[in-house]
Amino acid sequence: MDLAHSGILLEIEKLFPFYFKLNRDLVITGLGASLSKLIPEKNKLFLETFQLLKPKISVPFNFEWLQSICSGFVLIKIKNKEKALLRGQFEYRAWDDEIIFYGSLWADDHEVLINFGITYSDFPAYDAIFDIQQMKSVLKNEQEDLNKLKHELDIINHSGDLFIHLHPSGLIRKASPSCKTMLGYEQHEIVGQVIQNLIKDQNGLDIIKELNEIRSLNKSKDFVTYINKKNGENVGVNISISLVNNSSLNSLFFICIIKDISDRIKDLEEISNLASFPNENPNPIFRIDGSGIINFRNRAANTMTHIVYNGKIHSFEKFWSYLLQEEAGIFPNNIDGIVNNRYYNFRIVKRVDCDE
Repeated sequence: MDLAHSGILLEIEKLFPFYFKLNRDLVITGLGASLSKLIPEKNKLFLETFQLLKPKISVPFNFEWLQSICSGFVLIKIKNKEKALLRGQFEYRAWDDEIIFYGSLWADDHEVLINFGITYSDFPAYDAIFDIQQMKSVLKNEQEDLNKLKHELDIINHSGDLFIHLHPSGLIRKASPSCKTMLGYEQHEIVGQVIQNLIKDQNGLDIIKELNEIRSLNKSKDFVTYINKKNGENVGVNISISLVNNSSLNSLFFICIIKDISDRIKDLEEISNLASFPNENPNPIFRIDGSGIINFRNRAANTMTHIVYNGKIHSFEKFWSYLLQEEAGIFPNNIDGIVNNRYYNFRIVKRVDCDE
């Protein structure tokens, strides 16, 4: 082989590593480096190794017939290699009196390549396999994002909390279905209202002012307040507001999550009322920290030194720590015990503003 032919083969090998050559007897006389991973042996007949899928074989199948379909599209299956297809075209080289296949392996499944022992380095840089895999990766990421969005929407639509899409002006743009169960409004009734008009706060909470502050600090804020229901009643809520600034879409808005905490506020108010006259309250009151240590007891509780609980006598100084251990670190809501030969029911209320 002269230097010119050697240079041509090197160029073919570089641009078409899945090429193969046929002589007039349709014997494979040459294989590209990448194709040789799938077909380790040459010097076999074309039909022993391949199956021509497109175009359909015409009789007689010989060298002259292959010459007649040169420069047209061909699709070839590699026998004994499931899903291994070659796509490209035949070209006749007069100086060697041979037919050469120019093309590439067609596989849109990464697992198929792995099974064949083929890597991306076996393909030329221009090959469509890279576009396909990149597109599949993009589509996979888009599908994952879509699934995540669907999951988040499902959570929002079935949550007991109220989610509100809020314009920087305080105008409600969208609301989740829970506005019906929490406030009595249909979604279309609450959309278009200014959120400030729904709030009934004794301390004069100014939501618009708070929105501007959240926007300037880019920091979420929480508020405990009351909101007017459609029937005129008030519901105690915790409002959490976060800024969403999507620069790519030139969009800025707030997400407002409203939780119904009426029961918690009721407990806080009850604690507040009790705390206003603890020493005068005829009922015994203990204030206990998270480890069971008594921080405060009123006059009625001062006479209580021991309690009979579940048939055992306990010192009050150690009883609450014992109770925590028995209840796996969480105080029950109520306990019954005997103190000074009298039955008592102790109601235990967790304070949210401190560990008591």
